[in-house]
Amino acid sequence: MKNPVTFSITEARKVQKKRQIRQIILLCAIILFILGGVLIIKVSTMKQQADQLFPSEISPPGTTPEYTDVSSVTGGDETSAAVETTAEVTVAVEETTAPAGTEESSADPDATSGGTDTSEEMTTEIISAPALTPEVDVFIPDRNALQTTTHKVRDSAFHELQKSVQALIDGQTGVRCGFYYINLKNGEQFGYNDMIPFVAGSAINLPINMMLYEQIKEGSVSLTELMTLEAADLVAGTGTIQNTVVGSQHYIRELSGLSITNADNTATSMLLRRLGGIDTLNNSLKLISNVVDFRTPATYTDYANVQQTGMNRTSTQDLAKYMAHFYEMYLSYPAEYQPLFNDLAHTASDWGVAANLSSDILVCHKTGSDVTFGSQTDVALIFAEEPYIICVTAESADQASGKLLQQQLGDLVYAYLHGCYS
Repeated sequence: MKNPVTFSITEARKVQKKRQIRQIILLCAIILFILGGVLIIKVSTMKQQADQLFPSEISPPGTTPEYTDVSSVTGGDETSAAVETTAEVTVAVEETTAPAGTEESSADPDATSGGTDTSEEMTTEIISAPALTPEVDVFIPDRNALQTTTHKVRDSAFHELQKSVQALIDGQTGVRCGFYYINLKNGEQFGYNDMIPFVAGSAINLPINMMLYEQIKEGSVSLTELMTLEAADLVAGTGTIQNTVVGSQHYIRELSGLSITNADNTATSMLLRRLGGIDTLNNSLKLISNVVDFRTPATYTDYANVQQTGMNRTSTQDLAKYMAHFYEMYLSYPAEYQPLFNDLAHTASDWGVAANLSSDILVCHKTGSDVTFGSQTDVALIFAEEPYIICVTAESADQASGKLLQQQLGDLVYAYLHGCYS
């Protein structure tokens, strides 16, 4: 007969073994269940990422945001974004203006209505933006010229320059002209009629884009963001974006480039919408220069001795100081401001204060025209023996005479500087 104690131990071990097997099976089932859940979540996440990286070309209406940051797709390299235009864009050499009673600048929020609202009649499909192309950078030339005149001789020449500028402007007939000069090396500056209001046309696009790049530097806006063209953005006059379909998408980089190089009114209107409107930007611009408040109505007598009153006026001193601020920001943050520097060096306008200078002198400038008010404006950053800024607005019935006066004033300043190094 078996020992009853031994029999009890054997049965107990069998029961214990069965329990261990059941626990192992249960544990394996739990692990498999968890792994299955993780796998399902992983597949779902990968699908969402794929949908974000490779969206369909035409999204259903209402599914695409007004502007989208796609920097994660492009690698986030804003400074190597597109040049100012795509291959299909036609560069307009001459700037035109909106019909009588409007101004070329798209800075007026009332002007962004673009005429009859056809948003309900036009397509709402989202048209994808063309791919961005690499930036072609322009850099400040390395000049190590030494001044050959004495400081006393230069001081005398500077006073003669001031007299010559005043005499040239006062000698004009049927012309109202403002002038301002800033030397970025030694701080020389002076102006004539530089505190009176003018319609500057698309020259105001310079400070608008300067504020855009300020927000790019701060990280609140990206050059690789997409904006969708709305009917309310359409502005007549200069530009090619107005000819695209409502619902088409455009990179911030493209809009900024066209705003500077081709004075594109609709592109500027879209940028203003993105930045919160001209009044919001104007509050920031007044901290830089506030000789003439752009959004406060100004009353003055124009070149034809007719009294004018209206908003959206600025002065040559304001525009020159905006350009000086841009130059300082570019020196401090070259990577962030390089695309804007490139655009200013490649504007479509071949007229202005530097029109008669040698081609080996780098000129970064923004022009603006308004036929209705007879104004021609150029604000230029010029890299000769010394870097300097000139802003001239010439208001007259004859555009050609205004452009000629700008060139003559630019020649006077260059002759003075070049003479100090000859």
